[in-house]
Amino acid sequence: MTTSRADSKQLEKIFLKVKVLLGLFTQFSLIFFLWFAAQYASVRKSEEWYMSPEDFVCRYLKLVDASNTTPEVIQLLAEIGDTSKDR
Repeated sequence: MTTSRADSKQLEKIFLKVKVLLGLFTQFSLIFFLWFAAQYASVRKSEEWYMSPEDFVCRYLKLVDASNTTPEVIQLLAEIGDTSKDR
């Protein structure tokens, strides 16, 4: 079994394709994040979007309807689901 040296022109083509794919992935990630934020996050702080308890429980998880429950219940359900504890 012999091993031959890689062709630098072929490697360059492969690396350029990978670079393009990574660029497309980055663009897709940004577009998905903006879509997600537009769908569910309604609180904007310092150029960042966040979900309110109502956004998380009612709009994202669809656990309860905001018109049929109290803010206290929504807050309680949001606290149960909040694993970051960043408040």
